[in-house]
Amino acid sequence: NDDWTYRFRSWVHRLFGGTLGTSHSTNLDNLKNKLSNLTGKRKAVLAYIEQNGFNLQLLSYELRNDREVVLAAVKEHGWALQFASDELRNDKEVVLAAV
Repeated sequence: NDDWTYRFRSWVHRLFGGTLGTSHSTNLDNLKNKLSNLTGKRKAVLAYIEQNGFNLQLLSYELRNDREVVLAAVKEHGWALQFASDELRNDKEVVLAAV
């Protein structure tokens, strides 16, 4: 969807002050690197996750082990539970939020 792509690229530009690149693999690698460094930008991470819970897979292990971030992801899309840390995949509240 071109509208989604435009909104996503705009979000990336606002958050990181740049673009992702041209090739799909470069985009994904760049995005993973940038998102893994977002630990201190909690608001931005939560906003990103709330748009699409599957974005949890792109975050660092530290963020995938963050209860608030994982809860936001699984509330948006239950299947995002698969990307949470082992500890949070076994957390009753997190699992119930996913269903």
